[in-house]
Amino acid sequence: MWITEHPITGEKIELEDISHCFMLFPLFHFDFNILFSEGIIKRTDLDLYEWTKSKTSLAEYFKWIGKKECDIPGGFWAPIEKVFKINRRMLSKLASGNGNGSKPDESKDFIKIKGLVVQYREEIRQKEEEAKRLNEEQAKLQKNFKAINKLIEKAEHGDIEMLRATKEKIKEILS
Repeated sequence: MWITEHPITGEKIELEDISHCFMLFPLFHFDFNILFSEGIIKRTDLDLYEWTKSKTSLAEYFKWIGKKECDIPGGFWAPIEKVFKINRRMLSKLASGNGNGSKPDESKDFIKIKGLVVQYREEIRQKEEEAKRLNEEQAKLQKNFKAINKLIEKAEHGDIEMLRATKEKIKEILS
């Protein structure tokens, strides 16, 4: 557990270590659902999680998503160590290939995990694009509906020529 201040009230609040990891590694927060649902991360106790794949894949994953993260209190590996109870020195060694130049750049577990995560992110991106497209269509339909309603209101008490002109304008809007 770690203690922080509520951003509005300023009162001290206690949060799980994983929420601290989420704050420091936003991509981890984004990827958590797929990692958890695929059994890569398992909750073992309050504030304690297990990485079910190799420790090397854990180190590689955080090295991959945390490339841009710096200025992490206690060092890059500190929050990960707290959540997964794996020594930060070991994580650092594993992430750097443990000094073994003959090891492949990425472990088999990490290649699978990276594939799942990339696919998950792409699906989310596509869903967001589809939602945006649907929202734009809905906004256009609402705008057209309002325009048609205004034309009908104006033409309600008009003569036959006014009704014909309104009918033509409605056809233009709908096409």
